[in-house]
Amino acid sequence: MDELALKVSRQEHSEWQEWLLGPLQRSLPESFQVRMKVGGGLLLMVEGEGERLVMQIGDRSIFEDGYYIFDSSVLRYIGRDISERARPWLEMVGDQLGRLHRDPEKSVRWQSFLSWASVQPSRAFGVHGGEQTYQGEELLIRLLEPCQARCSFCICRSGQPDLVSSIDDVEERLVEGREHGMEIVVFTGGEPTLVRELPDLIRRAKELGYRTVGLQTNGIRLANRAYATQLRDAGLDRILQSLHSHQAETHEAIFQIEGCFDTCVGGARMAMALGLQVTLNFVTTIQNQGQHTDFVEFVHRELKRPFRPRQFYLSRYPSITFSVMSPQGWGAQHDQPLARLTDVAESVGRALVRARKLGLDVRIPGLCGFPPCLLPKHKRRFDELYEERPVRIQSRQLFETCSDCAFEQRCSGYWKGYVAQHGHSEFVPIPKGTSYPRRWMGGR
Repeated sequence: MDELALKVSRQEHSEWQEWLLGPLQRSLPESFQVRMKVGGGLLLMVEGEGERLVMQIGDRSIFEDGYYIFDSSVLRYIGRDISERARPWLEMVGDQLGRLHRDPEKSVRWQSFLSWASVQPSRAFGVHGGEQTYQGEELLIRLLEPCQARCSFCICRSGQPDLVSSIDDVEERLVEGREHGMEIVVFTGGEPTLVRELPDLIRRAKELGYRTVGLQTNGIRLANRAYATQLRDAGLDRILQSLHSHQAETHEAIFQIEGCFDTCVGGARMAMALGLQVTLNFVTTIQNQGQHTDFVEFVHRELKRPFRPRQFYLSRYPSITFSVMSPQGWGAQHDQPLARLTDVAESVGRALVRARKLGLDVRIPGLCGFPPCLLPKHKRRFDELYEERPVRIQSRQLFETCSDCAFEQRCSGYWKGYVAQHGHSEFVPIPKGTSYPRRWMGGR
C-alpha cells in the first residue's frame, strides 16, 4: 500500500463549512454546536437543546439516493427519522447546496473537493454529553483508516469520530493538547506509517513540547532501517505494535497478509535496536486464545534488545499487552465467535506467572482487555484499576452483581456484544474490602 497524504487545508475546509452551515449557524442560539468533518464525503452535525441532526453530502457517482439530489451531489440525513424541529435545518443546508450548484465558478471547485472528500476514510461524530470514552492521559491522534492488514476484529474500521483529515487538523489538536497540559501524544490509525507527513508531525509534536511521542503500528514499515531511523530522529520515543502470535501462520492468518510475520518481527527488532520503547499488543481471538505463555517465551527468546552502553536505562525486552477481541468496528460487523473470557483469563494467568520469572512486563489494558474480576490474583497487572475515573460507553455494561464488587468504581464493565454470545455468569464480584493496587515510584 502506497503512502497517503493529508491534503485538505484548513482554509478550504472553513470555506465550504461557512457556505453550507454558516446561515444555519447564525440562525440558531449560541448554545448550538455546528460542525463539519471530511471523510466518506462531508459529515455535518447540528446539536443543541436535546436535538441532534447528522447529515452527509457525497458525490452522486458514489451515493445513489438521498433527501436532496443535485447534478453531482447527494444530501441525506443519518438515522431512521428526523424530528420536525430538525427538518428545517436539513432544508436550509439543501438550499445552500442548491445555490452552490447554480454558481458556475464555485460549482467546479466544489465538485473537485467533494470528489476527493467522498473517497476519504469514513468518519463519525462521537458520543455527546461530555462522557469520557477513553482511558489514560494521552492525546490520541487518528491519522488514517487504511492499513495493510485486514484483521477481522479491527475496531478502527467503519467511521472513527476522532479521525483527522488535514495537517491543519493535526496542528490544531496538538496545540490544544499542550494548552490542556498534555505531555504525551500518540499517532494511530488505521496505519499511521502510511501517512507521508508522519516524520514532520512527530517533529512538530516535539517542537510544541510533548515529552513523549508514541506510535501505534503494525510494524511492517519499521523493518526498513532508513524509515525507522527517520522516525526516531524526528523524535519518536515509543511504539505499540500489533503482534498476535509467536507462530507465523497464526499471525499471518489474522493479518491476512501472507509472509508478513518475519517483516513484523523485524520491525519490532529494528525499533528495539534504535532505542525506542516497544510494547507488543497481542489481541486474543479464537485462533490464538491459548498461546499467551508461548508468546511470552518467544518474546524473551527472540526480541532481546542489543546491549549498548548509551541505552543502559532501557528495558532489555519489549513489554506486552494482552488484549481481547472486541465486538466493535469490524469485530461487530463480521459476526464472528468471541473467545470465552474464563478460558482467556486462565491462559493469561499462566503467562503472567511465566513473564514475571523471565523479567518481562505484561499488562491487561483497560477497554481492550477484560475485567479484573476474572483474574483478581493479578490485579496489579490491570491498567483499569489505576484509573480513578471510570469510562462509561453505551456499548459496554455493568451487571447487577457488580454493585457487590470491590472494583466497581474503576471498572467499565464489558461489551454487550460479548454478553449476547456468552452471557454474564463469568463475571463474579470481588469481595468488598479488597484494595485497589497502588502506584509506586511513579509506576505500577
